[in-house]
Amino acid sequence: EIYTLSLYDALPILFQWAISNSPCSSSFSQVTITNTGGPTTSVAGANQNVCATTATLNGNTPLVGTGLWTLVSGSGTITSPTSPTSGVTNLGTGANVFQWTISNLPCTASSSLVTITHNSLPTITTNPTSSPSNCGQATGSLTGINVNGSGTLVYSWTNGSNTVVGTNADLSNQPAGTYNLTVTDGNGCFSVFGPYSIINPG
Repeated sequence: EIYTLSLYDALPILFQWAISNSPCSSSFSQVTITNTGGPTTSVAGANQNVCATTATLNGNTPLVGTGLWTLVSGSGTITSPTSPTSGVTNLGTGANVFQWTISNLPCTASSSLVTITHNSLPTITTNPTSSPSNCGQATGSLTGINVNGSGTLVYSWTNGSNTVVGTNADLSNQPAGTYNLTVTDGNGCFSVFGPYSIINPG
């Protein structure tokens, strides 16, 4: 015969099956059933937008079962696959999808997904043209630079003292010295270009 049982405890439960046919001796056999409990529900964490090729995963810690990270799509190297907070390296540009699976056999595993989007950094396509300052005056310039990046680009020129001296693509009215340009794109990703020199020919 087949019986359906509801097991609420995780402790092993011993059952005995007896078959009787008087006046003969009864026949007995036993079986132990253990409710292992389902795995902790997987939570892979919030989606991330990053500018670097590295990131840190943020899955939940299993109370029941063990967790494992796997790559679903895109690219990336999972450094510690069984750690909820594993690092990821070598992220591909764009969306990279990872799955956090918590298993506790023989129960059905619990899985969830997280997307880490790697945004490209601004890149320079044309270096600036340097015009010298005259007679030690603040008349030098760095012009004509072209930068590719996502969304609206924000420019910040700094001098050798790391003081901001310009916020446009072109830098003008500067004394001789060295200058760096930081460009931040619409994703908050930035690149630093330089140093570029303005000379004073005398």
